[in-house]
Amino acid sequence: MILDTKFTVTDYEEGAEQVFCPFCKKKVAQYYIDEIAIEPCDHFAFFYMSEVGFDKLSKEFKKKLYEKYNSIWDFEFPDSLEEMGFGKDDLHIIDATEYGIACGPVSFEMFYVFDKTQHNGELDDSFRDEEDKW
Repeated sequence: MILDTKFTVTDYEEGAEQVFCPFCKKKVAQYYIDEIAIEPCDHFAFFYMSEVGFDKLSKEFKKKLYEKYNSIWDFEFPDSLEEMGFGKDDLHIIDATEYGIACGPVSFEMFYVFDKTQHNGELDDSFRDEEDKW
């Protein structure tokens, strides 16, 4: 997946325990041994994992998503971002992909996405109700 040609992307520093918003510099994620605690800032749009989909989603981004799509299942990262009208000047993506070895090389893609035009990062977990229908 080549994100940096369409969006501003920063690689998460391996071994770092915190993630900060690239716009307001507020700490938005704290890594612990077995979990990630997310406290969104106003620019936080969503946290996305390749094998899971959305894990955290702001109310403001969800509203933008539903203006374009009927379901979160219609959203495909990262192509849908461009279809929604986002570009390099709007979004900043922190690529926190983890790499390892199992029976060969493996990776688990994780992305923190920040929208500099967004003004409220309050989370909306109601999208999980839609996920539960499947």
